[in-house]
Amino acid sequence: MKKMKLNNIKLSVKMIFTLIIPVASLILITGIFVRYIDKVNNHLITSLYEENHLSQYWLYNADRDFYQALFAQMEMEKSTDVESLNKSKDSFLENYNQTIERVHKARNILYKDKEKFANMKHKDSKLTIVQLFDNFDKDFANWSKLFDVNKNVLTNKVKYQENFDMARESINQIEEVMDDYNKSIMAQSNANVRYIINIIISISALTILISILLGIYLINNVKKRTKTAVGLMNKTAEYDLKYDKSYEKYIIEKDEFAEIINAEIGVRREMRSIVENVVGETEGLKTTIKETNKSVSYLKGELEDISSTTEELSAGMEETAASTQEMNSTTTEMEKALNNIASKALEGSKSVGDISKRAHELKENFSVSYNNAEEVMDSVRVKLEKSLLQSKAVEQINELTDSILQITSQTNLLALNASIEAARAGEAGKGFAVVAEEIRKLAENSKVTVNKIQEITKVVINSVEGLSDNSNELLQFVEEEVNNDYRTMLEATDQYKLDADLVNEIVSDFSATSEELLSSIQNMVMTMNSIAEATNEGAIGTGNIAEKVASIVNRANELVKIIDSTNEGSDNLYKMVSKFNV
Repeated sequence: MKKMKLNNIKLSVKMIFTLIIPVASLILITGIFVRYIDKVNNHLITSLYEENHLSQYWLYNADRDFYQALFAQMEMEKSTDVESLNKSKDSFLENYNQTIERVHKARNILYKDKEKFANMKHKDSKLTIVQLFDNFDKDFANWSKLFDVNKNVLTNKVKYQENFDMARESINQIEEVMDDYNKSIMAQSNANVRYIINIIISISALTILISILLGIYLINNVKKRTKTAVGLMNKTAEYDLKYDKSYEKYIIEKDEFAEIINAEIGVRREMRSIVENVVGETEGLKTTIKETNKSVSYLKGELEDISSTTEELSAGMEETAASTQEMNSTTTEMEKALNNIASKALEGSKSVGDISKRAHELKENFSVSYNNAEEVMDSVRVKLEKSLLQSKAVEQINELTDSILQITSQTNLLALNASIEAARAGEAGKGFAVVAEEIRKLAENSKVTVNKIQEITKVVINSVEGLSDNSNELLQFVEEEVNNDYRTMLEATDQYKLDADLVNEIVSDFSATSEELLSSIQNMVMTMNSIAEATNEGAIGTGNIAEKVASIVNRANELVKIIDSTNEGSDNLYKMVSKFNV
């Protein structure tokens, strides 16, 4: 499967692979080299300059300032005047402060990465850098205490010198530790460089090995596929077009060799098809030539029979011409009779058309009347139903009068209660009693009036109900009787129109048939004339046919010679095609 995938890759891409691997390796080597060089460079800058060089620079300067401070102290002891004393004093104080400052600067640089330098020891004293800085601070402080700079008094010269030497020794040991650190940095840098070189050598060797193996594989692959393509072409050159299944795998591959092989397979397929077709056509041609020879021989015999037949045909045509003349006169009489029939049928068709038109107009008039009656009935029905619906409002009068009767009853009751209360009130309630009596009378009168209204309302309601019943009977009569009569009349007009249409159709068919028959007779007359002319021409033509038949016989003899020549060419073509193995 992997090999097939590799064969799907273009040859140019495969060749590029052999270049990509070395280039990629070179880029990788360059990247590794730059990365490690940058790392080593940063390490050297940090270790050698920022840590080692700067710290030693401040320590060297501090050592020098320490000596100069000691020298200034000695000059102060020797001074005999105030000016020289002050000058030496200023020099002492300046160098004293610079010594402390510069030692502390060196310590601060190293203490930035205190864990790295904390375990570094002097090779002889075995003291760490931290201990050496602490010893310096202690010895320097003891040294400075033994000399009073303001009084220019040295307490103990021996101790003073011992503390000076011990402080200087601490600085010297720190410098020696830094020298050893510098050597270790250089050794580590050399080891890193050797490591980088080993990696580059390994990658280069691996790249060269892969490139060689890939090149060998590609060369063998190209040689093998070239041999396969050339072998297929040689088979084609040797007329071997037989299908070979061993080349099927190249159909799905996509490199240049697969394209060449697929193209050659296509050429072989087309050539195989052409050869098979040529062989088949050649065999068919040979069969055709044999059949043609037989047909030409048969044709010669038939032409001789045709020659004798044409003579008999000429005599028969003369008799046919005489018969057609007699038929022509008969058909002329038939044409006249049919002309008369066609004119009568045309007149009948016009009369039936008028009848159909009147029937159609009658139907339309009845339809309009029927539709108008329907519209009037619908309008009357709607208006009547609306009026009857509105007349039901009379029934509400009864409801209102009932309500008024209830009100009058309650009013009577209130008037009675008012009279009773007025009687209880005595003289003070007389005026109220008069009013209550008037209200009672008014209620009684209202009751009488309402009763009369109810009687009149009953009469009105009965009249409305009678009107409703009579109206419904009238509408029902119109719908059932009048509309049915209209429908019956419409059906009659429809049938009348259909009958007129049927008669019109029959007369039209008869007219059309007579026209067709007349046309047929006319055509027959023309045909008879044509037959007569053709018969005369046929008699002349049969003589010409006899001459042409003789000429055809001569052509048939020439055709036999051409067929024999074609047969020889077909045999030669078959021999040539037989060389191919399909």
